[in-house]
Formats: sequence, structure tokens, C-alpha cells
Amino acid sequence: IMFDYALTGRPVIHYAPDLRHYERTRGLYLELASIAAGPVVSGAGELVEALRCLPDLAAAYDDARTALRRRFCPLDDGAATERVWDKVKPWAAPS
Repeated sequence: IMFDYALTGRPVIHYAPDLRHYERTRGLYLELASIAAGPVVSGAGELVEALRCLPDLAAAYDDARTALRRRFCPLDDGAATERVWDKVKPWAAPS
């Protein structure tokens, strides 16, 4: 969900109350704190506070959102069909 939502450019709050348990019992492929496009909160109080500060969080994590999109979604720019057509067009039959 994080990667798909990152494409919107909107502020992100990662609400993960079971993150530490999940890390201990199953492990993670990536360290969430190092790639998060917004704050990682674990309790309801932290979540409410983050929501209250959403406009400030949006600005504070703008670079992190951009970095996440560049690293994990570099081709998801809304122009995929155009790139495919540019490759196919030379072989397309004239209309």
C-alpha cells in the first residue's frame, strides 16, 4: 500500500502498532524507518497528534516522499502508455 499511495504525492502517516512484534516474529525486507515517506507511529495518541499536524508533516516529509517514489516507483509517472506506443508505432499499420 505504501508504494502505491506514494504515487499520489499526498502526506503519509505509517500507523504500525504491531511493527516491533512483526519485526521480531517475521522480519522485514526493508527497514521502514529508513524509507518511510512520513512518520511511523505505533499508538493511537501518536496517530491523533500526527493527524493534527498533517500540513506540517506534509512539508517535513516532502523529500522523503520524493525519494521513495524515485527509488521504488521510477517508471510510474503516468506516461507508460505513451512510452509503449512510441515503441510500437513504427510497426503499426497505417489507418
